[in-house]
Amino acid sequence: MNRHLIIVLCPLTSLIVACYDYRPATTPALLVGRRIQLLLTDSGSVVLSPRLGPAVEAVEGRYVGDSASTLLLEMATSRARSGVETDWRGERVAVPRQLVASMLERRFSTSRTAFASALAAAGVGAMTAALRGKGEGVGGGPVPNPQPPK
Repeated sequence: MNRHLIIVLCPLTSLIVACYDYRPATTPALLVGRRIQLLLTDSGSVVLSPRLGPAVEAVEGRYVGDSASTLLLEMATSRARSGVETDWRGERVAVPRQLVASMLERRFSTSRTAFASALAAAGVGAMTAALRGKGEGVGGGPVPNPQPPK
């Protein structure tokens, strides 16, 4: 594969393949406007079921702010204990602090993104090498005129 193509593909794939992970939030006040995930307690799952749906274990969205007893979130997704995720459209939900087991912030993962980008670039390189030919195969030339039927 051409070295110039590799030099262009690696950074380009990192723009397409961005990976994130969730880490424990240290200062909630600094997270306003950022994407967070709240892991609910068992009682939180039960108490919030009329607003979030049955058996929800985690909610994710943009952190709007908090008060002494409540966290305010613009919902993006909720995840049930069964693993089923439900998409939301930014509805605001107030979650009482005592119903939250942990608060996690979404962060860009450099190592995961680099690994995924390298895999993507290697895949594109392998496909390019496999599909590249020297034009020596059968076909591709002019079609001879068929004989008219007799």
